[in-house]
Amino acid sequence: DNDYGFWLYSSSNDNKLNKNRALNNKIGIHIKESSGNVLTGNTALNSTGSGISVWDSIENTLINNAASNNYVSIYLQNSSKNTLLNNAVSSSSYGMWIAFSSNNNLNDNNASNNKFGFYLKNSSDNRLSGNQANSNSRHGIYLGSSRSNILDSNRVTSNSEYGLFLLDSGSNSIYNNYFSNVNNIYLQGSNAGTCLNTTLTPAKNIVGGTYLGGNFW
Repeated sequence: DNDYGFWLYSSSNDNKLNKNRALNNKIGIHIKESSGNVLTGNTALNSTGSGISVWDSIENTLINNAASNNYVSIYLQNSSKNTLLNNAVSSSSYGMWIAFSSNNNLNDNNASNNKFGFYLKNSSDNRLSGNQANSNSRHGIYLGSSRSNILDSNRVTSNSEYGLFLLDSGSNSIYNNYFSNVNNIYLQGSNAGTCLNTTLTPAKNIVGGTYLGGNFW
């Protein structure tokens, strides 16, 4: 019931926040201008703003956190080289919102039953790999003015409007993803250089085949 449940501010570096609960705040856990922090197993619920937010920060790690019923469950703003691994976000307007951020890794996260699962805006050189984006009421993954990102090995299913929506987002590499939606993909504006394929390579693909190539539709 606070403006901020936990606030790490201005060079609050190399801290560990484990198994805390932040409930009914404006922002549950907020990291600003800080690096090297590890957040593991925390819960952020019912935030009017962000459940967990990372602003102007580099090289932080979020693992196994759960955030639901927030406006934005996990929010990165102007942040780079952060790792988001195996987090679960649900029942929010935005599951994970990445804004003006680059070189972040989002791996094995589950963003389901939100309005938007993964929402990238003005963000480049990020990698989304092995994530779940299911049963969101608008789009599973949205890229707006976001370039040179890699999306691979994600499962994007049962989203109401589009599985993947690209708006003015060129030079993205999108391969080995599993799409099963009424409308799998929509491109609007200029998305020049975006590729829905990769060089055919011997390796196990997302449906158990023996080659990596395009996507499964």
